[in-house]
Amino acid sequence: MSAIPFPPGPSSERPGLKPFGVRSRRACRGETDPRRGGVSPVFSLILVLALVPLPALAQSDVNDDPDRARIITSDVDLFWDVLDRSTAHNRAELLQGEYIEGGTVGVRDFVPNRILSGRALAEKIAEEPQRYSPQVRERSAQVLDFERPIRAGFYALKYLYPPAVFPDVYFVIGRLNSGGTASQNGLIIGVEMYAHDDEAMRRLPNIVLHEAIHFQQNNARVTNLLGQSFIEGAADFVAELAVGGHTNHAVHEFADPRQKDIWQRFSLVMLEPLGSEATEGWLYGGSVYKDGPSDLGYYVGYKICEAYYENASNKRRAIYDILNTKDFEAFLAVSGYADRFTTGG
Repeated sequence: MSAIPFPPGPSSERPGLKPFGVRSRRACRGETDPRRGGVSPVFSLILVLALVPLPALAQSDVNDDPDRARIITSDVDLFWDVLDRSTAHNRAELLQGEYIEGGTVGVRDFVPNRILSGRALAEKIAEEPQRYSPQVRERSAQVLDFERPIRAGFYALKYLYPPAVFPDVYFVIGRLNSGGTASQNGLIIGVEMYAHDDEAMRRLPNIVLHEAIHFQQNNARVTNLLGQSFIEGAADFVAELAVGGHTNHAVHEFADPRQKDIWQRFSLVMLEPLGSEATEGWLYGGSVYKDGPSDLGYYVGYKICEAYYENASNKRRAIYDILNTKDFEAFLAVSGYADRFTTGG
């Protein structure tokens, strides 16, 4: 799907859904997964953290101007400088004292459940040195080349969703376990997850917009698979409207011809609690199909939002509903997505 412009129009009600007040301060509940095969050993912890809303931003920190969002790359430069000056004997100490403690608030916000500590980061570098190679370093230095498409995506988001706010964006180097997240201080992107090849680097604007959508989301508290799949799929869908394309091409190629079967499987467990055995394989690693891709929950959430958007006469209102709905089951019903797979539907 390409980025879709449409003329502005007055707000209109969607049947079955009530409008919700727009907050100027957004809580982010999303997590961009590295999307590597296998279930992460911290899967359950990530899910628990995903349910905890971030503290509200102070009013003075809210920025509604895409041009005022800072793109901050100093942590990337600092990481490589520390790595150059360190040895196997003092690397953990220098990474802790000079990179983590001496870096921006972005890298410090990336420590819990991701970097963990200077020692943990040093151990990961020793374990997978090819992912911190000179080639990776060279690509990571290209981050600022993507500032223009990132900022263009912010402007597109502002057009699609006028209440949008724009936090600072921090690019950091982490432990190969998280492509991005958001804190009350801004969006944080783990560059090492994408700097292993040029194609992955070209996805950075999509990744940033995915996290920016999470920053806007003012949905209900998530308790089950449907809710979290909706949160992630909505971020993919609205980000695609803003920048064109998405980061889950392999998932969509696999899933498009299997939509009915995927929906039938998903619908059986969608109201199960996150982290339960029934929901394994739908989000954040693993798969519900043998040799199938991970993150099919993202796909289902995306398709629900797409169906709702396609049926809406007022596209801006549809985006507002996607980002603010408090009832995921009601939203699903109004979208008509499940009806496509019923007998005669």
